[in-house]
Amino acid sequence: MKNNNAFRALFCTELKLIIRDGNIIIFGIIIPVAVMFVIGLLVSKEELTASYAGVAGIAVLATGFMGIPATLAQYRHDGVLRQFKATPLNPFMLLVVDTILEVFFVLVSCALVSCAAYFVFHVHVASPGRFILVYLFNIFVIYSMGNFIGALVPDMQTCNSVSTLLYFPSLILSGTTIPFALLPRALRITAEIFPMTHANILLADAALGITGPYDVVRFSVLAAVAVICYAVSVKVFRW
Repeated sequence: MKNNNAFRALFCTELKLIIRDGNIIIFGIIIPVAVMFVIGLLVSKEELTASYAGVAGIAVLATGFMGIPATLAQYRHDGVLRQFKATPLNPFMLLVVDTILEVFFVLVSCALVSCAAYFVFHVHVASPGRFILVYLFNIFVIYSMGNFIGALVPDMQTCNSVSTLLYFPSLILSGTTIPFALLPRALRITAEIFPMTHANILLADAALGITGPYDVVRFSVLAAVAVICYAVSVKVFRW
């Protein structure tokens, strides 16, 4: 009972802090919906379904590469987690609450983007069940990298530099804001180095109801990367 009350109190407190900060509202919800409208007006109907899959991943990218690492680095810098260890509360509970909230806002973002795609632009996902499973898998993968960064960076400045270095190229080149098919060939080749590109391709194939020739390879590599990132994060994490 005491743990439930502590979890509820932490949840409400962290939710208020996230809303007050506003970054996740802007970058995770407002921007993806706005991008969906822009792309919906610019690309052909044939390209729109694949583009929608990428836009739905913007919130995953924002929370995974910007939100989670920054939260971990900030808590470490402020000594929040060490202070929690000195209380009856488990600091792990705080990390769980933050992850749940990040996922919650990602799902809200996906729902709003999906509503815009479906009701305004008449986008139909060919394999809804597969799309949902791949979307959750993408969260698992990108969040593993966010935790990996947050566990390794020594300070906030390094965290911001590393997150920015990963976030903005991924945002531009992985098919989240600019449809992957519209990129020049040289940029498409460059984009292959970003995990979010492969995550978006898997999601687009699910939306289109097709199986790409390298989908199994993409899935296997991303899954292996996620397991390694989580394992290293747990091993080197410092409170």
